Amino acid sequence: LLLLLLNCLFYSLWSMSNLRDREIGPLCAQLEQKLQHDEKKLKFLTDHVDKTSTTLKKIDDVLADFLSRLDRLRSSVDPIHNDTFLMTRTQTNINAAKETLGEMSSFYECSTDAKTMFRGSFALDTVNNHLDMLNRVDAAINYFNSQNSKNPELQKLKDLREEEEEKLVHIYREKLEECSSPLELDYLEEIIKDQSQFIEKGTEAYNMPTCQTQLDPRNATFLKTVCEWMIHKKDMSHECVEMTVVVRDLNAVVINGGISLTKMTKKISTAQFTPRKKGMLRKLSTKRQSHFEPQLGLSENDFGGMDSNVLGPKVTMDRCLAVLRHEYAFLRTFLPRRETSEVLCKVTKVILDPLTRNLSSLNASIKHLIEIGQHYTALYIFSVFEQLHIMSPYFLEIINTCDNSTLRKHFNLELLSIANSGNCLLNDFHEKISSDPQHNKVPDDGTVHEMTSSALKFFAQLLSHIEGAGCVLQKEVGQPSTGLKWLSREQARGVLSAWIKKAVTALLNNLELKSKSPTLKEKITQSVFILNNFNYIKESFEDDIYQETIEKSVLEGMKTELLHLVNIAMDSYLEIAWSEAEASLELLDISGALTKKERELIKARYTRFNDEFRRVLDIHRSVSIPNKVVVGGDSFFLCLACSFPCSYMNCVPCSFFLFLSLSFIHSLTTSLPPFPNVKVVANSSI
Repeated sequence: LLLLLLNCLFYSLWSMSNLRDREIGPLCAQLEQKLQHDEKKLKFLTDHVDKTSTTLKKIDDVLADFLSRLDRLRSSVDPIHNDTFLMTRTQTNINAAKETLGEMSSFYECSTDAKTMFRGSFALDTVNNHLDMLNRVDAAINYFNSQNSKNPELQKLKDLREEEEEKLVHIYREKLEECSSPLELDYLEEIIKDQSQFIEKGTEAYNMPTCQTQLDPRNATFLKTVCEWMIHKKDMSHECVEMTVVVRDLNAVVINGGISLTKMTKKISTAQFTPRKKGMLRKLSTKRQSHFEPQLGLSENDFGGMDSNVLGPKVTMDRCLAVLRHEYAFLRTFLPRRETSEVLCKVTKVILDPLTRNLSSLNASIKHLIEIGQHYTALYIFSVFEQLHIMSPYFLEIINTCDNSTLRKHFNLELLSIANSGNCLLNDFHEKISSDPQHNKVPDDGTVHEMTSSALKFFAQLLSHIEGAGCVLQKEVGQPSTGLKWLSREQARGVLSAWIKKAVTALLNNLELKSKSPTLKEKITQSVFILNNFNYIKESFEDDIYQETIEKSVLEGMKTELLHLVNIAMDSYLEIAWSEAEASLELLDISGALTKKERELIKARYTRFNDEFRRVLDIHRSVSIPNKVVVGGDSFFLCLACSFPCSYMNCVPCSFFLFLSLSFIHSLTTSLPPFPNVKVVANSSI
């Protein structure tokens, strides 16, 4: 059994061995080949490492030799380096000492150099050299103050600096005076012409081009350089401003008529300009002239009784604005903005002074004209008012650069004062036509009252100033701080239309009162007076000036009311003038032949009619020729009178009534004033 087991085990091992040999053989061959390849590679690397080791050993030998040589070189260079460092430091000290000595030498030589330059001839082109030398003198003075304040050079330098600064300031003033001669009127007119074109085009004030000046560029450069030195270097801003103000104040005199002045060199803080004394207000003669009658043909110089040498308000406005714009442009060429504002603030007062006085004179003249009743002439103020309003933004644009609220308020006050005068004019005119005395200038012939014609002329002229008149009639015109409150054309039209309606109502009421004046003794004359005046007013409102300017609703309302009043006046006239005569023409109720008594009654009525008609004609001879409405009434009654005989042709002899009719018509045509309409009707009746 044991042998059997061993035999089985042996057989199993033998089988497994044969199987392993068949499977592992190829794999072992592959591994053997790879092992051989790796052995070759390892041998190559071993050889390469040996070579590299040999090379590195050689490099180490070279480096060691280099380090030894470098140590030897450093030991040789160190002494030289130390010597060079010492020499460099010594040279630096020498240069610093040399520079210090040079500066000290320049400080000591500064007085000599400055004296040579300062006391030599001066030219505008060398101003920068002089300013550089002044800077050098300042540096030398600072040096001596800090190092040796007792050095005699210090006082020399201070004296030279003071002398040169005074010289520069004096030259600045002389040059500024030389460039500040009053503007020639021809040149001023060119500025006015240019600015007028821009204003007419509606150019905004901030878009108005800067005015061109006659300042030479060379002089402008000099003035600008000296100003910058005075303001920034020497802190003399106040002195520069005051000096410029003194010189530039004189230029404003050209506004008052181009009067030339000689140069003034007095050292004063502010130039005082005394204008020529104005003449007293011219006394307007009222002889043979009602206080309602317009006075035409006045020029600007005539207006208000101004002196012939004093310009009118409109011309003064143009010149003031032109000079103000030129002044701003002139100052900006050499002064900084802040100093320009300060100078302009003071000079503007002088420039605007003629305009202020002119407007004050205008207000006084308007007040005088109102007092003597020359309201039509005083309407000139609205032309000035509207022109001043148009130009005010251009004035304020420059005034605002001054950053001075007082100047703005002052200018606005002048504008508001003109508006107030216009308001007083309209209110006084309304008061005049409302409360004019009953007996004042009432025509005894019943013609149109001169108050009526003058009032309508006043209205027509006023309507050419819609915006100005409407503005002054509003409840709140404006405030000095905010300026004038200007209305649009439509708004002003509405305000003015309402005022005219109110004034016409007052006029009509006053005319009704005047119709009861003792001057008009006959009731016929009173009715003719009312009819003539009311109809004259109604027809006047048919003119284009009223149609185009007064609001349509207001105008139509007034025309309707006036037509109604004219019709009432016409009925009143016919009732008063012809009621008695018309009653005489009342027909009798006759059916057959006339009796003697009826014949006598008809004859009596003819006689009474002729007597009444002659009485009315006698009154008409002393009355002005009535208007066409009155003539129409006379013609109508004449037709009635001529038709009276025809009613009795079949009752009485024709010759008798024909004789009476011809006698009546002959009496009428020879007694009446030359009424063409009446004659035509009478002839046709015959």
